[in-house]
Parts: sequence; structure tokens; C-alpha cells
Amino acid sequence: SCASSSSSTRDLTKCDLFSLGATAYELLSGRPLPPNGDEWHRLRDGPPSLRASSGTTTTATARQHHGASSSSSSTGGGVPESLDATVCAMMRPDPAARPAAADLLRTTKELLSHVEQLEKQLERERNHVAQFRNQVISLNNLSMQRLSRSNTWA
Repeated sequence: SCASSSSSTRDLTKCDLFSLGATAYELLSGRPLPPNGDEWHRLRDGPPSLRASSGTTTTATARQHHGASSSSSSTGGGVPESLDATVCAMMRPDPAARPAAADLLRTTKELLSHVEQLEKQLERERNHVAQFRNQVISLNNLSMQRLSRSNTWA
């Protein structure tokens, strides 16, 4: 939204970035955006971090003032810190303070790299689970063979 823009000409790209950020915020938070009221105004004043623990609402502005990093750590809430920072930056109240589309493209490449790393890690974990499953099946088969031999009459 660019309703808070003080200039007579609005940068519609920055408005689109807010809308995209709001959409991403809704998807990542897992709950619909408020249609109006106090909750909507709090969101418009700077969205709470998607990484905040329950009951904590850290705004993007507060993170800026406290110098929070934008690494791609994914320890809080399952949302990588860099993605959280990007979404919050896209939803800054002042359209001029929102990132440029070109900057978002660079950030997207970093996020895709993080996703690729997670995909590789997931594949390694799947392989580990498959190996473990095969070991369990082999041990089960071995136990069944021993049990069938001990129950035969000679």
C-alpha cells in the first residue's frame, strides 16, 4: 500500500512490493492478513517478525535499530532470518524505504541458494533413513531365519 506516501507521485513498484511482501507474510505466517482494525494498523506500522516466538512482536523497524543481522539462519519459527528480513523490508510503512526490485532479485538468489542447501541436506537425511530402514529389514530377516531354524525338528 502506498496510502501513506507523502509525495503526489507514487512509485507503484514500491506499492507492488508492499503487496508482494504482504502476500509472502500471509503465506509464511500461516494465517490470513487482518482486513482492518488495530491488528491491520500494527501490521502497516511495520510487520512483526515471522521468527518471533509466541507473544513477541519484533517489528522490522526495531530490528533495524538494534542492528539485527540478515543471515540465512533458520532457527526461529522455521523462517530463515534473511527471508524474514526481506518480507519485513518489503512491508516498510514508508515506500521510499522499501527495497528496489533489483535488490530483491539479488536477495532471491541468496534465498534460492539457501533452499538448495536445505534440499541437499534433506536428500542426505532421506538417504540416511533409507539405509537405516534397510538395516532394520536385514536384522528382522536374520532374526526370522534364526527363529525358523530353532523351531524345526531334526
